[in-house]
Amino acid sequence: MRRSGIIARTVALMGDNADSAGILVVVTVSFERETPAAYEAFRTAMRKDERVLQCYTISGQFDFVLIVAAASPQDYERWGERTLMANAALRRYDSFVVWSTVKFDTARPIFDVT
Repeated sequence: MRRSGIIARTVALMGDNADSAGILVVVTVSFERETPAAYEAFRTAMRKDERVLQCYTISGQFDFVLIVAAASPQDYERWGERTLMANAALRRYDSFVVWSTVKFDTARPIFDVT
């Protein structure tokens, strides 16, 4: 499965009681100017940003959903101003602080599509 690319990498997961874990924020992002270049620039920036744990292009009301790690609400606010507010292509972003984890799993089912 590694050779075929199904398994991309092996990682260690932090437990819920990790003291230095900080906060997680779910962020929805909407673009003012939806262009292929703006989307690609955003994707590239999100891939390089160590605080962005996950980034998804989605359908519907929003263009992207991010999972962002921060040391504190103030730390996240500074990151948002520096990273999202500074992007002229964005219309708005909304932030939702994660209070607790109900379920988190990295395992994905393998579907038989035959």
